[in-house]
Amino acid sequence: MPKLDPPLPRFLPYVLVLPGGVAAIEWQLLWQHHASLALGVSAQATALVVATTMGGMMAGALWAGRWLPRVSGVNPWKLYAGLEAFAAVTGNLFRWFQEPIGGFDATVFRAHPGLAPLWLVAATMIAIGPATLAIGATAPVLGLLAERCGTPVSRLYAVNTAGAAIGAIWLPFVLIPPWGISGSEQSTTLYQITGALLCWGLGPKTGGAAGTGASAAESSSPAPVTHANLLAFATGWVTFVLELTWFRMIRSAWLSTVDSFAVVLFAFLIALAGGAWLGPVLRRWGRTLPQVLGLGAMLILVASLAIERIDLIPIPADNLGWKRLIWLGLALVSMGPPVALLGTSLPWLFDAAREPRAWARLYAWNTLGCALGALGAAWLLLPVSGPVNLAIITGLLLGSFCLVLLKRPVAAGMLLIFLFILRDDHRL
Repeated sequence: MPKLDPPLPRFLPYVLVLPGGVAAIEWQLLWQHHASLALGVSAQATALVVATTMGGMMAGALWAGRWLPRVSGVNPWKLYAGLEAFAAVTGNLFRWFQEPIGGFDATVFRAHPGLAPLWLVAATMIAIGPATLAIGATAPVLGLLAERCGTPVSRLYAVNTAGAAIGAIWLPFVLIPPWGISGSEQSTTLYQITGALLCWGLGPKTGGAAGTGASAAESSSPAPVTHANLLAFATGWVTFVLELTWFRMIRSAWLSTVDSFAVVLFAFLIALAGGAWLGPVLRRWGRTLPQVLGLGAMLILVASLAIERIDLIPIPADNLGWKRLIWLGLALVSMGPPVALLGTSLPWLFDAAREPRAWARLYAWNTLGCALGALGAAWLLLPVSGPVNLAIITGLLLGSFCLVLLKRPVAAGMLLIFLFILRDDHRL
């Protein structure tokens, strides 16, 4: 059994993985800005960035999952540092290629209109593909870091996700107003590379065979979960459908696209981070993952009805700072509990998997669910059902799925029948 690394300050591993989470979400938001400038402010540009980001992260995770078990003596801290530094440098590609992409797009469209969509896909992949591959590859590497430090993967995942929540607020409210897009990119690059250097210098120096070590946290890891990949996919799909539908509802209530998007994104990410941290506690209490997600499904219904009426709450408009804080508080109170329970899923499955290929597959399935949830909701489901109905339907479907996993098929069937009755009565 490979020995664990020498004792570290308990907080150090968490501090080292925080900047990567901050930078990852900031790059995604910055890429969206550049796509809007190069390709036009359109649903097509948004869809391209979302699809390419998700696809690149899936590919990076799967590649790392296949490669890591074959490498002996790898130091996961140095590997994580290298991936973060690579993402920091290549994250700037869209800025460098923005004008050529926009100009060539116009040329291709004039000369060969049928080839324009293919060029848009290829250009987006070239601009953000390398960075997304590196970001996705860090997912199974986080598992190795947790293994070396003797902590559950869910704990490092929680802190990394909390970093993303910080970035979702930090970029639009703190960086962009004084520094603009260019200065914000330089800042993101700087602290991501700084984080990579800290990982390289402060991370444990020992190696060991990747994916074979036993950690002190393994004794508290959950038993393998049946239908783990399906659970990862389903919770990714549900989470992104809810993010999009609830954002539509809140935007209509607050009449502010930029501020409401940042608030909703922060509320989702911080709740997901809290759920990841909460998972081991719920396991010690004897809860199972389907039970936790079933409770989350019930809370989705409550949250959807509450968000539908959020415009009835008077908010003072004289101070923008206080208004944003009130918005944030309302978003956390309404969305936080169900999203936190959804957020237990992937980290819980990570803790149960215990090896790089399984971590990579779970991450890939979850990311695929996120992509299909976002794109499917935007293009297909929202125009048909509307945001409120779609959120309620999503909660009912998740509840039925959990009842099936809990071997309550009759209750699941009754819930689905209830759903169809409501639809027939045109209440959903």
